[in-house]
Amino acid sequence: MKNTLISIIIPVYNAEKYIGRCVESIMNQTHSCLEIILVDDGSSDDTLKICREYADEDNRIKVLHKENGGVSSARNLGLKSCKGEYIGFIDSDDYIDKTMYEELLSAAVKHNAGISMCAYYRITGENKDIQCSYGDAETITNVQLMRDIYTYKCMGVLWNKLFKRSVFLRGDEMTLFNEEVHFCEDVLMLTILTKRSAKVAHCNKALYNYIISEGSLCHGGINERRLTILKALDLIVERCEENFPSILKSAEYFSVSNKIGTLLKLEDSDAISNKKERIAALKRDLKKHAKSCNTKMKLKIFTAVHFSFVYKLMKKMKKR
Repeated sequence: MKNTLISIIIPVYNAEKYIGRCVESIMNQTHSCLEIILVDDGSSDDTLKICREYADEDNRIKVLHKENGGVSSARNLGLKSCKGEYIGFIDSDDYIDKTMYEELLSAAVKHNAGISMCAYYRITGENKDIQCSYGDAETITNVQLMRDIYTYKCMGVLWNKLFKRSVFLRGDEMTLFNEEVHFCEDVLMLTILTKRSAKVAHCNKALYNYIISEGSLCHGGINERRLTILKALDLIVERCEENFPSILKSAEYFSVSNKIGTLLKLEDSDAISNKKERIAALKRDLKKHAKSCNTKMKLKIFTAVHFSFVYKLMKKMKKR
């Protein structure tokens, strides 16, 4: 196993403040047979320079540079060039425990699984919480993982996972990210890839450090790129119907709840063109969903569409 090559793909954009911490945590892995691919997505700061300095220091590091196009296009460039038998992804503002890839590889091999995963720390300021733990279970089914993602019991992310290369391949072609999607792209990709691994090996240790930052796309306000979540959500439901029909209702719940959240953000935004038309279109879409939803979700949709201020107030009260 020690000679098994793992390709780790890290999209980087204006990451000069934290890319060093991320890269060094990968360089120091106990599993040393690595291909570390840093994809600079058109950074305007010193990120590219820093990446090249690390490449000069460690010959396992490959630096690719492209015009800014988003995480999906950056990952695709990495996928097209990677050579590893296994593939992992890391976000440039995060960092990992030194044994992460050794343990994920060991779990994948032990259980003959195309995907392995670990728990992770969710770090917000001084708060550090363990997420996505399945206790002593060494494997879970692909259906269980996707159901848990759709119902928010586990985040739908790639970075706490290791994928066998064959999971990405269909024939000789690599499965690539949809470059028109800039938000929820991980869940969309997992809905496709997880079908190809009947079981998922699980390492019950928090080996990944997920940093919540105010400026991240996931936690910021609405913008044009974030609105691509609407395309992603429709595709997720379509792919789920093909791959996991038994949990289609869970995927629809995930889609509708995210569309409601997007509607509320859109109403509060001044940065979106054709805002009124987009709000109207999204409301029409939610009304269509309401026809097949349960009573509880129908009430949520009705309140969000017709009395959004009440919905927002209820959410605030629930958080207290």
